[in-house]
Formats: sequence, structure tokens, C-alpha cells
Amino acid sequence: AEIYCLFVVDEEDRLQGGVPLHLLVTARPDTVITSLMDRDVISVTTDMDQEEIAQLFVRYDLTVAPVVDEDQRVVGQITVDDAMDVLVEEATEDLYRMAGTSGDEAERDSVFGVAFTRLPWLLLCLLGSFLSGLVISFFDVTLEKAITLAAFIPVIMATGGNSGLQASTVTVRGLVMGNVASGLLVRTVLRETGTAVVIGLICGLAASGVAWIWFGEALVGVCVGVAMFLVICLAVLLGVLAPLFFNRVGIDPAVASGPFITTTNDIPGLLIYLGLATLLIQKLSGG
Repeated sequence: AEIYCLFVVDEEDRLQGGVPLHLLVTARPDTVITSLMDRDVISVTTDMDQEEIAQLFVRYDLTVAPVVDEDQRVVGQITVDDAMDVLVEEATEDLYRMAGTSGDEAERDSVFGVAFTRLPWLLLCLLGSFLSGLVISFFDVTLEKAITLAAFIPVIMATGGNSGLQASTVTVRGLVMGNVASGLLVRTVLRETGTAVVIGLICGLAASGVAWIWFGEALVGVCVGVAMFLVICLAVLLGVLAPLFFNRVGIDPAVASGPFITTTNDIPGLLIYLGLATLLIQKLSGG
């Protein structure tokens, strides 16, 4: 391994500090080592998780870190290239999980092995679709009276699902990189909530205008616009809170993305839109 820094130890090999190699080779021969030594050295322990170590390298811009045992004795070092290898490995693993699959399937030749790796999340999506269909069936009278409103169901559902997925991806990345510490949770939620309001307003106004022009009825535009706004806000909030909750209870937050977010968003999104549509029908019918 390349040498970036020499670590100073005492008589019992316990870490005392570090001396950058360039300072050592340019110092005068009679220079005392303690005058060159940086005592504030970030070290890692032998029992620390590799992902946590990689996060330390990113957070503090480290190029090398000493490895110490429980008695603070130096037993080795980890360099930045080792940390980057871990980050790439962990990021690849998270991407597979967010897609509801596994990195192991790339090494499998069996069609059935690959299929059964992907099936669990797809079956969850299928169950969510059935539940969404059940919600739609409860509002069959509403859709019979205003079948044109059904044209906006996929628009609202897709926009809400994508918004939630964007928020969850940002949150998962923040958790993986260690940027979402416990003291920043409230700030993260507030920031994403504000973002949701802005996105919801813009998309809601756009959808409202299209619906108004398309059907020539202002109340239809209001219904579609308000539903779009509420669905996006709910989706983004869920996209932030779900990974945080999973992380808090000790489950990999990457599983809260992808199929989970999009499926979970559909049911409340349909309830919001079709509930507003029902109120619209009652208003137009004078009831």
C-alpha cells in the first residue's frame, strides 16, 4: 500500500498521532518528531463496519486512517482507495435493493434463480395494484357519472410515485453517506416538505389548467389540481419518512425505495383523487 502518513506510537504501540510523509522528508534531521506530529488523528477500530469507515473517509476527506484495537494499539492502516472500493460496493448493493432485486443474480445462470430473486417485490406491487383496483371499484358510481375524470388517474398516480421516489432516493443517499445525522432529521423533513409544496403547486396548477381547458369546466380543473398537489405532498413526505423509519428500526433504508414507495403511494393517492371527484359530482349535481 502507498504510504501517505507515518503514525507515531509509544512504547506499547498505542497511537499518539500522525506525521504526513511530505513534512517528514522535508524536515531538518534534528527536528523533534513531536513538533511535526498531528495529535488529532481520526482512527478506526478493528470491529468497525466497513461502510461506517468509508463514511468517515468521505466526511473528513481522509486519505489514510490508522486501525487500532481495543487498547488503541496500531495494527494497520486503511487508505482512501480501500474506502472508495467499499463505497462502490455498497452503492451497487443499494441500487439493486432499490430496484427490488439482488446483485447475486448477475452471477446466476439459472432462469428460475433470477426470477425468484425479483419476485417478492413484484408480488408486493401486484398486491398493491389489486388494492388500488379495489379502491377504484368503490368509486364506480363516481366514474360512471364523470368518466372523463378517469383520464387523470394515471397522470396523478405517476407524478406522485415519481415524486416519492425522488425524495426517498435523496434520503437514502443522505443516510448512506452519513449526511442525515440525528440532529438533522427535522431539518431534512422540513426541507423536503417545502420542496413538496413548491413542486405540488406548480404541477397542480399545470394539471388544473390542462383539465379546465380540456373539459371546459373550472371545477374539474380545481379537482385535478388540488388532488395533484395533495398526492405529491403525501408522496414526498412518505418518501422521506419511510427510509428514516426503516433506518431507525435497523432495516436497510434502500428497501424503502423503488417498488415499496410507488406501490404505497397509489392507494392513498387514489383515495384523495376519487374522494375529491365524488365531492365534485355532488357539487355539480346540486347535492
